[in-house]
Amino acid sequence: MYDLPQAGRLAYEQLVMHLQHAGYVKAGSTPGLSKHVSKPIQFILVVDDFGIKYQSEDDLIHHLDHLGK
Repeated sequence: MYDLPQAGRLAYEQLVMHLQHAGYVKAGSTPGLSKHVSKPIQFILVVDDFGIKYQSEDDLIHHLDHLGK
């Protein structure tokens, strides 16, 4: 996908589809912001930066484990 103008968009769409299997959904109208349906965890992807807001370490581990798959 390198050198394609749409590469970033394609990678983002693949990430969203991957995270939907773990219970993550888009959060409102903010582009790149997602949240878990039952856990108090949110994350945002902006260009190549990734931010995670969580309340317990178990939630963070759940998120990182699923990203590692």
